[in-house]
Amino acid sequence: MRKQHKHFKLLRAGALLLAFSGAINAAERPGANASAQSHDSQSPKPRAGTRQYRYTNRLIRAKSPYLLLHAHNPVDWYP
Repeated sequence: MRKQHKHFKLLRAGALLLAFSGAINAAERPGANASAQSHDSQSPKPRAGTRQYRYTNRLIRAKSPYLLLHAHNPVDWYP
């Protein structure tokens, strides 16, 4: 039983190390995710040079802060 526990601890430590190194690697390359997205992707962020969002759905009239987070999604959500 102790041998299995030791192997499990090593496996868990290895998985945590891989996850941590992946997070560090992703943090070092801030533009890496931008290249993976298509230029035609429809982000909810305002276009460069303007202060307007591409999309505004009916959640913009909601009172909930959570629903307001999604007020600029391209999907026309109902509150």
